[in-house]
Amino acid sequence: MELLKRFFPEKSLPANFLTIDLGSDTVKVLAFKNSHEELVVVGTGKQSLPWSAVRGGGIASEEAVLEALNLAVSEATSNLKEHFTTAVVGLTGEMVVNFTTAARLHRPATEQLVTSKELAETEQKLIDVAFIEAEKQLTPFMGLPEVEIELITSKLVSVKIDNFVVENPVGFKGDQLEISLFTAFAPKFYL
Repeated sequence: MELLKRFFPEKSLPANFLTIDLGSDTVKVLAFKNSHEELVVVGTGKQSLPWSAVRGGGIASEEAVLEALNLAVSEATSNLKEHFTTAVVGLTGEMVVNFTTAARLHRPATEQLVTSKELAETEQKLIDVAFIEAEKQLTPFMGLPEVEIELITSKLVSVKIDNFVVENPVGFKGDQLEISLFTAFAPKFYL
């Protein structure tokens, strides 16, 4: 449940939602019911895609993918009374690269509180480093001299200040700030 909470703003995990995994040969759907104590899978759906619907990691036939998606959603929800309006979509494949970048920084103003601006600037530096690494990984894979990539998502994985784990360092002071940031990138045409 903790993993899924990361996809929704604090205290807003919906009562019912779907997860969708769009792969190169299948579409899979899970229907969840949130009892606020645990998540329960209340329905499943899976539909094969025609061999030509997804090619080289990109959707070649939007119509075929939408048809398979609609069938998988119907299969997952057909016997349920609940109404589903929210979905978490998983984007996977050879052209999605993701990794966690970590940094240990010594703050020059150790007596000053960490600000939102300082945290945002640090996160942006980590995203910039991850972006360069993603380009290095995707460019040879694509066989092109240059690939336009885009950040799909980023999320703080862990934060420590002077070796103490904190959920959010804003408002704390200290000498050493350690941050681990998860990032995922994909070529723009893939999105």
